[in-house]
Amino acid sequence: MDLLRVLLSLTLFVGAVIGVVSQFTHGFNGWILAASVGGFILAHYVWPSKKHRHTDSGWLDALDWLEFIIDIGYELVILPFRLIRMLFRDGDVGVDL
Repeated sequence: MDLLRVLLSLTLFVGAVIGVVSQFTHGFNGWILAASVGGFILAHYVWPSKKHRHTDSGWLDALDWLEFIIDIGYELVILPFRLIRMLFRDGDVGVDL
């Protein structure tokens, strides 16, 4: 089951990267951009988590570098939302009118 999740996550990640590259090569398309963002997020969540792995999954532990690459895409998508949350965290934006 872990192998299926890894393959699905890789497929989603590669599809999202192709979508982002097509934004630069073929022009902007909002639907493709939304699908790419969704692909990065889904690839992160489909990847098998470390706490639910079986102890005999040594081959999956060897793919930690691949998990790191998939997480980079997820972190880049989530970063603007985290920055907005930090801005409004205390309820005071700091702008006086």
